[in-house]
Amino acid sequence: MTEVRREPFEWWVDTALLALIFVKLAITGMNVWTFDGSVYDQEHHLWRAHYAGFNLTKMAYNPPPYYFPAAPIRLVNWLTGNDANLDRWLLVGLRATNVGWLAVFYLTWIRYNLPRLLPDWRGRALASLWLLALPGYQKLAVMVHPDNAFAALAAVTLAAWFYTSEKPATERSSWGPLALATGFVGLTRPFAIVPVAVFWLAGVMRMLGGFVLPDRRTLRPLLYFTVIIGVLAGGWQVARAVAASTVLDAYSDKYIAQFEPYRAGFDFEHYFTSFYFEDLTNKPNRLIAGGTHAAPKRQDRHGNSFFTILYSEVWGDHWLYFSGKREKETKAVVKRHILQAALVPSIWWIGRTLVGMGAVTVRWIRGPRRPAELIVLASFVMGVAMYLWWQTGPALLPGKNSTIKFIYNAQLFPLSLVLAYTVRPSRVEVAITVAVLLLLFGLTLPFVLYLPT
Repeated sequence: MTEVRREPFEWWVDTALLALIFVKLAITGMNVWTFDGSVYDQEHHLWRAHYAGFNLTKMAYNPPPYYFPAAPIRLVNWLTGNDANLDRWLLVGLRATNVGWLAVFYLTWIRYNLPRLLPDWRGRALASLWLLALPGYQKLAVMVHPDNAFAALAAVTLAAWFYTSEKPATERSSWGPLALATGFVGLTRPFAIVPVAVFWLAGVMRMLGGFVLPDRRTLRPLLYFTVIIGVLAGGWQVARAVAASTVLDAYSDKYIAQFEPYRAGFDFEHYFTSFYFEDLTNKPNRLIAGGTHAAPKRQDRHGNSFFTILYSEVWGDHWLYFSGKREKETKAVVKRHILQAALVPSIWWIGRTLVGMGAVTVRWIRGPRRPAELIVLASFVMGVAMYLWWQTGPALLPGKNSTIKFIYNAQLFPLSLVLAYTVRPSRVEVAITVAVLLLLFGLTLPFVLYLPT
């Protein structure tokens, strides 16, 4: 395990970060109760909640554990025979679990993973502040959606790697926690195939000592490790495949059919090279084109601009699921200020991430090799590649492209920040970045605090 280097004055940095974590969790807790909007795919998630996740059909593409807390609510409902407010209590109950998932996410990354990945206090302090400045995690937390569990358990899986990395590779105390964590993260979302694959391979390489064949000493733990991960992570998808005769398909045929005619000849060059910042700040949401949201047959430039929608989702609420009543804009001025203030810092973050990716690659080639850095790099690159494959293929929705959402990539942002700060920032950069991030944190507070309308 990487030794965490501490400096005498770091107590106040840790104290300040804990205070900011508390603020974000307190706001999230209040949002759970006060949120009165319609969450993303609400009917779908209520359907899953009514069966505590055990719906073995084509549309049950997310494994059930996230929905397990709905079971006691259903039991109370069955015992009392009162159905009047069942749906509300199911939504509130599952949103309440999101506060726990978010606490696990923040504390695991900021208090455990980042100090081991970024031993210098400057990098880990800035990475932590970035995570806390992002408003998307509060948006995710009001949604009844298993991406809450995915982001948290992806962080726990990396922590399990650190926890076991100094123990003898073939002892159960080493591979057992990592196998369980890897298996459980696979029980959250189909996209979890990326951390499952990365940590399975990392565990196998560690047990074998490299790219070599197993011997008698390593064969048994290697099989146990693989079977535990395979059964936990893949069991639900196998059961669903048998019951519903489908594996990757997760769309309603009727819904996806309306987009099919517009996929042929789709302009990917415009899609990935356009960015309508001025238009977005004028109308910071899905109504950017004016009037009603673009229908599939209306190929407007804004609906087919990947980075315009992505930027709006990362720093705002492009699809209007969080600002107020569904598809009603109530915080346009606040969002406009956030989008304007975050542009240059976001470009700096992207640039640092690219430089960090190069630095990690060079270190791996020339040494000294740091396995955890390579795990982060592989997880980030494979996660982005998986998302882009899905988003430009099965999930491409010309004229709408509502698959561009912060929630689908919530687990990737801390990986990007680790890569961004593998190259040590100067004291001047630290001072400027802290000031900017505290400004962004303050600007986003009115946005992330949900007030009923």
